[in-house]
Amino acid sequence: MLSRRLSPLIFLAFVSIFGALNYYAARISQNSLFIVFVASIVGTCVGVGGSGVRGYKCGSGPSLLRRLAVRVSSWRASQTCSSNHPTSSVISSYEEESSLRRASLVASHDLHPSTPHPTPSRPLHPNPLAPYTLFALALGGWWLIIAQTSIVESVRSPWGILPIAALTLLAAAVFFGRHVKREALAIAMLVFAGVTIAAVAYPLGYGFDPFLHRAAIAHIAEFGTLLPKTPYYMGAYALELFFGHLFLNLAPKFVDTFLVSGLLTLVVGTFAPLMKKNALSPWIFLLLPLGAFITTTPQSIAFVFLLATALASHALTGSNRRIITSILALATLLAHPLAGFFALAIAVGSYFEKWPKLSAAFVFLLSAGLLPASFIFLGWQANHAWPKFDFALAKLAALPVPWSFISAGRPALDLLYLLGSLSALLIPLLAALALWQRRHSLSTIDGTLVAAAAGSIVAIVVMTALPMNDLINYEQLDYAGRLVSVTLLLLLPLLFIGNVYLAYPRDDGYSRAAGFNVSAGDFTTAQVIDTDAAAISYAVLSDQALAAAAVQTLGFKAYFHGDIFFYPIPTGGPLYAIYLDMVNDAPKLSTIEKARQLTGAPIIYFVVHDYWWDSARLNAEASAIANKTINPAPGIQVHVFESPLREPAAN
Repeated sequence: MLSRRLSPLIFLAFVSIFGALNYYAARISQNSLFIVFVASIVGTCVGVGGSGVRGYKCGSGPSLLRRLAVRVSSWRASQTCSSNHPTSSVISSYEEESSLRRASLVASHDLHPSTPHPTPSRPLHPNPLAPYTLFALALGGWWLIIAQTSIVESVRSPWGILPIAALTLLAAAVFFGRHVKREALAIAMLVFAGVTIAAVAYPLGYGFDPFLHRAAIAHIAEFGTLLPKTPYYMGAYALELFFGHLFLNLAPKFVDTFLVSGLLTLVVGTFAPLMKKNALSPWIFLLLPLGAFITTTPQSIAFVFLLATALASHALTGSNRRIITSILALATLLAHPLAGFFALAIAVGSYFEKWPKLSAAFVFLLSAGLLPASFIFLGWQANHAWPKFDFALAKLAALPVPWSFISAGRPALDLLYLLGSLSALLIPLLAALALWQRRHSLSTIDGTLVAAAAGSIVAIVVMTALPMNDLINYEQLDYAGRLVSVTLLLLLPLLFIGNVYLAYPRDDGYSRAAGFNVSAGDFTTAQVIDTDAAAISYAVLSDQALAAAAVQTLGFKAYFHGDIFFYPIPTGGPLYAIYLDMVNDAPKLSTIEKARQLTGAPIIYFVVHDYWWDSARLNAEASAIANKTINPAPGIQVHVFESPLREPAAN
């Protein structure tokens, strides 16, 4: 029964919703999270009572009683048979139990009596254990390689350290997984393996945003709130606080590392068995845009809930569809509005199921307009002026679409890029094929998902035209780029190793990742700088890797003038723009003075990593004008500028 499968997912959605409401209404504490826990259990019991699956009769609470009665009758019948006819007890009890078990199967799945029982799509392997053994060996070999990898130095891509040949083990696991009886479990394990490479191979942490969010969650856990309170993110934070800080007391780092991968695995395991019942292969889950799920951020949590909303909308009918999609959509919206607006559109469409054209129109308009409208409103609120749109094909061409690449003459990587590109392109193609095959019997549900996907494409075009003057240049198309993943997620209900390879940053001649991971040297440097300042306020000009390490090490230690963080945050902050002036032009005392006037800090630290393309020149010029230079870790130099500034040496 689908309701039983959905229960864990709906419970987590309620934890997210009630936890966010708790945060907005008051401070979060262990007592308040216990209330969230109880409310989530009650909400789950109410929300999933009587979910129906497309093509099945809708079950309800009494079906549980019927199943219980069947099992009690089976037990009593076997007891009576055993006592009255001892010589024939084995045969008669077996026949009656078989009959009752068939009745129990019908009741437990709420199948219509005329619905034929599913038959295996392929003959079972002569040795049933062989596929399981080979699958376990292939996947175990993959995990053995990943577990032995520890990336603590600054690198652009994990594939420079992980052997790409190890991907053949994933391919083997997919092959053998196709022959196991429990396909849903195999698919969920493969998806989990594909999105947890960074979690296992980067023990210090991966990316930039997760460091900021971990620090914010730790602050809320300690003080009960984080000011100013924002209308987003808290749906995601509530889950981490519930599992890692205040209630279950699991290790916060463990929860943060595996929360999204665990949620995604739960969604895949829940809905994979339903795909066949809707004429789709559950193996389509291997075509997920895995890059959206490799770190735990509010955005990635929202993507998981968005995927669940789209799948639930496809699997459920009637009032159950409206209830479940509304719950999941609200959890998505409270985690991150970018994905939440599209989930909200799907939920709204479910309330117009009797009017297909009206439903599709509502969903399309909401999907196309909510996100751009919110940015327009925020821009007007900040600048008291309406933005000027700038439609340009060049901006659309700059979006990070995953299905285009230019060969660099390396056959093995050509194959990986081709497979990864096909996996991203197959989702819309398969969705179009499914719609064409069912063109004479399209339902409101089909129209809802198609309208949402079409609306997301329109939103992409509009978002590229909106001015994002508050963001750094290379991040101004970021929000539009994220909508590419939204489109693919929405089309998923209707090539794996290439998909895994393209999910992570690359430096291979085809693609060159711009950023570097946080290294052990970054943590050392952040601590050395803080010690060197000796309780005197200071500001740092550095890249985002060091800023992430500082946030995790020192927390939100210092702000200048209320809203200027003492490390540069590359999301439009003025301190990061000054850092770019130092590295893109030349280290100058006038630039350091701009940082001092902006912050009022008596000490300014300028940090140069040796992976910066012009690091030798930058270090030489900065050393000539700095008060002193520190070498806190291999490959990192810190130039210290104290007040008053030192005049450059005469030539």
